[in-house]
Amino acid sequence: MTVALDNALRLLELAIPALVGVACGALGLFRDPKAAVSVLNRYALYVGFPALVARGLLEPGASIPSQPAFWLLWPVGLTLCLLLSRGASRPALGLGIAFGNVAYLGLPYVLAVMGEGMAGPAALAVAVHVTGAVTVGPALLARASGEGGGVATVARRVARLPLFWAPLLGLSLRAVSGPVRDAASAGLAPFASSAAAVALFLLGLHVFVERGRVWRVGGPVLSLVASRMLLTPAVVLALAAAAVGMGWLPEELGRLHVVLAAMPLAITTFSMAHDAGVESERVAGAVVLSSLAALVMLPLWGAVAGLL
Repeated sequence: MTVALDNALRLLELAIPALVGVACGALGLFRDPKAAVSVLNRYALYVGFPALVARGLLEPGASIPSQPAFWLLWPVGLTLCLLLSRGASRPALGLGIAFGNVAYLGLPYVLAVMGEGMAGPAALAVAVHVTGAVTVGPALLARASGEGGGVATVARRVARLPLFWAPLLGLSLRAVSGPVRDAASAGLAPFASSAAAVALFLLGLHVFVERGRVWRVGGPVLSLVASRMLLTPAVVLALAAAAVGMGWLPEELGRLHVVLAAMPLAITTFSMAHDAGVESERVAGAVVLSSLAALVMLPLWGAVAGLL
């Protein structure tokens, strides 16, 4: 319980920018709050978090996990979750399971509760989660909407995301000479520093804009939230416990994956579902409700993961 309370306090500290976002929405500081959400989302997705991921791999002493279990834990967990929930045939559910808020909320939260020493592994774990999300999520939506293109379309969509390339950039810069690496780290620093605050402010503004959806919560929304915040971390916890028990993965790396698996739905899932014409109202409600539920669920899952 002490661990859960400590994690809750760290989460509340991270919530300050989100609360400022809510306040700015309530005060009407943006002429078009939805447009502001869109602009901030693009900055965080295309600039802030790629810089944070790349720079995390340049930090002195940042470790690069070599265990196969580290790289396979989320792909295997995601596959099992989709099978257990039948998410492959239920696109909104599959999208929600695949696309957690691992970058905007997960990365700052991991660093807050597990320490800056986890910057390297956390950056790579987020990249693994994001790659799975932007591969599986759009594929499910494309099939449900009848959109053509198949694997080639999904591959092009993934290749356009800086978050996909950020770990490769960071690993490449690690291999170059000290002055070049230091200059790259310094250049990325201001953008990396802005990522968490912008993303959390954006989350708060988005929750305010979509607050009315909380009162229209029904069974479909609740099932989506439960699949993302109960089923998904439970499956990853079981896999992590098995990997740690067999000596395939250090305990802290197992905990890292469990915490990321417990994140609420990513904000971008709504726009993806809306563009595909697939249950966007359900997804929007689940984004808001899961973000609010995270205030309780994240500290609890962090405490449970600490038992590994």
